[in-house]
Amino acid sequence: MLLKYYDNAAPASFLLETLSDNLLDGKIIIIPTDTVYSICCDALNQQAIEDLAKLKGVDSKKTRFSILCSDLSQASEYARISNEAFKLIKDNTPGPFTFILPTISTLPKIYRGRKEVGIRIPRHELVQSLVRFYGRPLTGFSLPALSPELDEAYGFDPSLIHELYQDLVSVVVDGGRGGERVSAIVDCTAEPFEVVREGPEELMEA
Repeated sequence: MLLKYYDNAAPASFLLETLSDNLLDGKIIIIPTDTVYSICCDALNQQAIEDLAKLKGVDSKKTRFSILCSDLSQASEYARISNEAFKLIKDNTPGPFTFILPTISTLPKIYRGRKEVGIRIPRHELVQSLVRFYGRPLTGFSLPALSPELDEAYGFDPSLIHELYQDLVSVVVDGGRGGERVSAIVDCTAEPFEVVREGPEELMEA
C-alpha cells in the first residue's frame, strides 16, 4: 500500500490510524524522517523486530536497534540518561542525531543482551505525530537497508523505495523527496561524549 503524506502539515487521521493499525498487527512500514526514509516497526514488539531483522538479513540478537521517540520524556523510559547526556540531547532534539545510551530493564527481551541502545527524536511531523498517536516508540533501519550496494536514491526517492519494497512491507508512505544523509551518531555511554558518525548537522555541545 502506498499512502501520501504532505510535508510540513499535520498528518491526516486516516494516515495515522492506518499506520497504527499495521504497527499493532506487527507489520513493517516505511516512513519519511528528517534524514533518509526508515523501514520500521513497533519497537516493543519482539516478533516484529525479528521479522524486520530477517528482512534485512541480520541477526536480531547481535544488531543494535535505534528507538524512534516523540520526545525526551519518552526516550527516558527506554534508556538510562545521565544529567550531562540529558542536556546534550535536549539541546539537539528534535533533530538528525542518534544518541547511544545505556539500556534499562523496561526494554523487551530482545534488547536485554545489549548494553547500549540508540535513541532518535526526529525533527519530522509525521514521525512525532505517529509515535504520539500510536503510543509506543518505533525501531528500524535507514534505507537502503536490504543491500548496501543499492544506489543512494533508494534512501530518499519515494518512487524508487515503493518500487523496491512494495512486496516486502505493508505500507510505504510517500512524503516527498527525503534527505540524502543518515543521522549523526553520538556515543553517550562514556564521557567525554563522542561523535562516531557525522550527520547533516553539527552537534551543539551542552
